[in-house]
Amino acid sequence: MLALANTIVATAAAAMSWMFVEWLLRGKPSLLGVASGAVAGLVAVTPAAGFVGPMGAIVLGLVAGVLSFWGVTGLKKMLGVDDSLDVFGIHGVAGIVGAIGTGIFAAPSLGGTGVFDYAAGAVGEFSIAAQ
Repeated sequence: MLALANTIVATAAAAMSWMFVEWLLRGKPSLLGVASGAVAGLVAVTPAAGFVGPMGAIVLGLVAGVLSFWGVTGLKKMLGVDDSLDVFGIHGVAGIVGAIGTGIFAAPSLGGTGVFDYAAGAVGEFSIAAQ
């Protein structure tokens, strides 16, 4: 249930954050932008879906939407790459956000589940700094 809820809220948050950034910078949002934001949210929450709380998933989605918008509009031009389908701008950037964010938001102090230690049969010690 946690993974399902996190997938929904992260996707919605990323779609909304992409939409608002696009609205702010370009004057109007686009349906393609909202769909791209939703994909960025799905990519970002994939490694974290079962480990973070819903608020952590929302933060991951918000950050992934904004940074993926930058990846598509700014990073692509800055690097001069031909990424016609924005694969790295969306999947690459959001995947990096999700991978790093999982280590942060899985902390029980931030609403995450922690990491289960199967040898001890309990949730192990969790340190954000160690992650």
